[in-house]
Amino acid sequence: MDITAITVCVNYSDILENILSNSRFFKKWYIVTSPEDDLTKKLVENANLKCVELLIYPDFYKNSVFNFGGSRRFAQEQIGENELVLMLDADILLPDDFMECLPEKTENDTLYGAMIRIDYPTLDDFINETNPSVYDYSYHFNGFFQLYVSNEKYKYTHSYNCSQTDNYFRDLFPNKIYLKLAVKHLGLPCINWNGRKLN
Repeated sequence: MDITAITVCVNYSDILENILSNSRFFKKWYIVTSPEDDLTKKLVENANLKCVELLIYPDFYKNSVFNFGGSRRFAQEQIGENELVLMLDADILLPDDFMECLPEKTENDTLYGAMIRIDYPTLDDFINETNPSVYDYSYHFNGFFQLYVSNEKYKYTHSYNCSQTDNYFRDLFPNKIYLKLAVKHLGLPCINWNGRKLN
């Protein structure tokens, strides 16, 4: 099953570095960053992963504090119709059995979400799987993991920050299905909606 992933990474290179192993699951992985984020550019260049393409989105801060929705849309516009697309945050690690958790056939007009997101507050916790907590909104088809078949109807819109734009995208879909899938999240929840604030 060929998957094209989209990840926005601005001032998150130190976090993204810990989830680059997700690349093994993707045919293509668009990582979107801002013109100023030299660390993310350098990370992607040095990682030298064949499936990864860096996109520079020029309008991150145009009429917004962090145009998360616009940056995701910018990547969506690189993708044709009827491709399997995964919106994935830069701090989410997929499990080894990820491909086995996917349905045999994905349906149009359907948004697939992860059943559980497990938060780890520090890098040591993330690596050692200590001090886990289940994200309260795991079951809301939030933007940390959104899988769908691409169609011109389903596009992100420009946003002021990260707080609601993924919900607007979610609500475009008439059908929603949970996957029996648990993903790992590095960091505390609901902190960086206006851009990176916390190490």
